[in-house]
Order: sequence, then structure tokens, then C-alpha cells
Amino acid sequence: SHLLVPMPEAFRSGSLIGRITGEAMKETSEVFITIADIIKDGVITEAEAERLATEIDEALAKLVALKLQVASEIVTDIEAMP
Repeated sequence: SHLLVPMPEAFRSGSLIGRITGEAMKETSEVFITIADIIKDGVITEAEAERLATEIDEALAKLVALKLQVASEIVTDIEAMP
């Protein structure tokens, strides 16, 4: 079974934050795809655990990039907005 999540408007806009959002979504979904594959036989091998750890690290890196991008786009002077 699958769960479809609508892409945020920011992703479709072509903005930097939209691109990073899409990358973070892709990486986090790969974590869950990997874990579903790993646990289907009820056994987690060392190699599988390492593969999952790599996927999680990649997702975390994209989520941190997203967090930093959001922080860099905070508007402190609402009147200066276009």
C-alpha cells in the first residue's frame, strides 16, 4: 500500500527552499522504503542496519539543509517585503 502526499506549493514554485524541500521529502521517503524492505523477513542483518543508517544520515543532512534554508529566509522587517 502507498500513501500519497501532495507536494507543497514551495516545491512547485522552483524556489531554492522548494528544491530543498523536495530533496528532503525524497530522502526521508527512502528511509521508510528501506526499512520496509529490511523488516519484511523479520530479521535485520548488520549490512541492512548499515544501509538503513546511511539512508537516515542522508535524510538528516537534507532536513538540516532545509532547517538552515528556512532560517536564512526569515523576514524580520515585514514592511521591507516586496
